[in-house]
Amino acid sequence: MIKRVVAQNGNRKVVAMDSISYVDAGDAGHIVISGSHGGASSAEYANRQKLAAVFFNDAGVGKDGA
Repeated sequence: MIKRVVAQNGNRKVVAMDSISYVDAGDAGHIVISGSHGGASSAEYANRQKLAAVFFNDAGVGKDGA
């Protein structure tokens, strides 16, 4: 699991994590950058906290055109 603060400006942190499933109450009010895809299920995790902003990965077409 990777979850770390990669930048900070005052009290606002930028937190990078492998998976949006690692987001928790401590991330509320901060910016999260996640390796997770940006689908509806990932948004559900993000919506559980009041994040300042959240960014997801969009790798495009999956393996074998999936």
